[in-house]
Amino acid sequence: MAEDFFSIAQRTDDDVVAGFRWTGRSVIYDGAGVSLALACIYRGRDMAARRLIEAGHRFGLHEAAALGDAMQIATVLDVAPWSVDLLAPDGWSALHLAAFFGRAEAASLLLARGADASLWSRSFERNLPIHAAAAGRNHDLAILEILIPATGDIDAIQGEGYSALLIAASVGKRAWVERLVRAGADAERRTKDGKGLADLSPKG
Repeated sequence: MAEDFFSIAQRTDDDVVAGFRWTGRSVIYDGAGVSLALACIYRGRDMAARRLIEAGHRFGLHEAAALGDAMQIATVLDVAPWSVDLLAPDGWSALHLAAFFGRAEAASLLLARGADASLWSRSFERNLPIHAAAAGRNHDLAILEILIPATGDIDAIQGEGYSALLIAASVGKRAWVERLVRAGADAERRTKDGKGLADLSPKG
């Protein structure tokens, strides 16, 4: 049943919200433990996620971080401050999610509430929030400015052999590359297969 809803979530907002209401449940998870609302956000369907939440879908810390809802983050952490670094079933902390989606206000709040920017995910990449931010589609430097001083070692290597600098280069974030270099990131570092900044940066 859950898998059907996750397929519907890729098509129309109306269908997924109507289907969720029909179940009468407070939350639906996929086989990996990812909630339906969070799965919608992963697919770029923020409006569907918000409508699910309005329809009564559970709105936890990870969903709030991914959507950048600082008020809900504060509400959750007021009740359960110990959960600030809790990993979601797919291996991400709330700070990883806020970082990936470029939610600067949410990231600032999480750090103020004690989130650990040096916490490694248990995802297949095994990365830090700064790696997640570099890989995300958001090019705004605000999230990077927050994470640089909080991270400690900005040259830390994630599971696939990339530093935040190399990730930023590979996805064409030139301003991020420049900012990380100014912050002291190692511009000579290479991936496991020997690729450096010049190799990874998009041409043209």
